[in-house]
Amino acid sequence: MTNSGKSVVENCYRDPFGGIARRKKPEDNFEYLHRISAFAKELDRSSPYVSPSFADYALFPPVTLICGEAEMDRSSNETAYENMKKAGVDVTLTEYSGMWHVFQIFGNILPEGEAAWNEAGEYAAAHGVDLVITQGELAKYIAEGAGTAGVHYADRASLLAVLPELLHEGDVVLVKASHGAHFEEISEAVK
Repeated sequence: MTNSGKSVVENCYRDPFGGIARRKKPEDNFEYLHRISAFAKELDRSSPYVSPSFADYALFPPVTLICGEAEMDRSSNETAYENMKKAGVDVTLTEYSGMWHVFQIFGNILPEGEAAWNEAGEYAAAHGVDLVITQGELAKYIAEGAGTAGVHYADRASLLAVLPELLHEGDVVLVKASHGAHFEEISEAVK
């Protein structure tokens, strides 16, 4: 989140999500290239809650980091990876060649995006996640990657209908999604 790693400039012409046009010079666009997300403008950029590169990873569970090799934030992933390794965390880092920031959202048209989602599901299943429940078009690749631990629902209504049968008292649940997908409904149902 500090946008200070070498990949910010190295990939400024390659990453369509935050980069600059080739006719522009990185040194003339320093402020733009090193900007911070609106959610963190008033926060300390070196806070581990803003930039995971500065976190204390001593008690972290296994982690997989997936990024694009052409991503402007690639350095942040590499720094976090190295810091986790030093802390003894079971961590993997996959950099997809030629891919940019959030390439995974193109999973339905890019083989690398589908592969990244599959990798996330495989990692979850391999590290003891008993059940990976997904909903929505792109999320199906995560469930596929999770193998027998993966269960996919095409829409929210279908998932909500069976959710009480899937969950049991004491289950630990992570709901990861956007407000646009209305996952607050699923979060409420989990309570």
